[in-house]
Amino acid sequence: MENVSHTLAGFALARGGLGKTTPLATTALVGGANLPDIDLAWSSFRSALVYDHYHRGWTHSILGFLVLTSLWWLTLLAVDRWLLSGRTADRTSPGSLLLAAALGIGSHILMDGAARGQWRGPLTANMGVALFVLYAGLCAASHHAAQARIARMATALPGGTSRQVATLPHPGDPLRWEWIIADASSVRHGVIGALPFFDLAGASGAVLARNLDAPAVEALLKTCAGEVVSEFFRFPFATIEEGPDGGRDVVVRDARYTRQGRGFAVYSARLGADGRPIINRDECP
Repeated sequence: MENVSHTLAGFALARGGLGKTTPLATTALVGGANLPDIDLAWSSFRSALVYDHYHRGWTHSILGFLVLTSLWWLTLLAVDRWLLSGRTADRTSPGSLLLAAALGIGSHILMDGAARGQWRGPLTANMGVALFVLYAGLCAASHHAAQARIARMATALPGGTSRQVATLPHPGDPLRWEWIIADASSVRHGVIGALPFFDLAGASGAVLARNLDAPAVEALLKTCAGEVVSEFFRFPFATIEEGPDGGRDVVVRDARYTRQGRGFAVYSARLGADGRPIINRDECP
């Protein structure tokens, strides 16, 4: 398979969410997606027979996967420490960088095997099912561990014990989960690892004021639009914002999906001169 295909696969993994997990993750994915072809350095300069003999040899094997992943990971850690230290506010997570390196290199080996028909037949199908079951089981265990950590966080917070808690998938990263802890006045959110080792370096949670007791918000929630918002939005919080024309809008967002700007799970209504929301009842179900 051409290296342009491997490069695109690495960028696809990065754009799928893995590239945001830690600094150098995109480099790890794209570089790793091409790294098994390092055998070209000793197989492509003598003759076609030498190329055919050495290309897709041990660097495309399980041993090659383990060796190349380890060397690539250590190289990136060295680059981060000696060349990029102090140049970025975000700290590199070694665990996330190892995962990105492994996925990039693994994608190359799998793609080459599929292109050659190496991964066909009942044995391959059974291995695929087994890997899927193993991955699902590990995700379930990771989710359970993260839930336990978040429950302890919620218990340790000051105030009452009446809180909503959610553990949500972190895009492209089965080792970390987005957490939400909400009470009557605020919504706290952040990212947590299944184990402390997987926590993002320097990561801390944020707090959003719910403002559900503000007069304009209370008035909105009593309307037909507010009934729909209350049905669908699990973690609603509200703000009063200035519209593009200078008017004021009451904006309600669901913290699971959107925490700023406009997007999915956001409802806004213009405030009238009396401070009450203007609702178009034709939009209501």
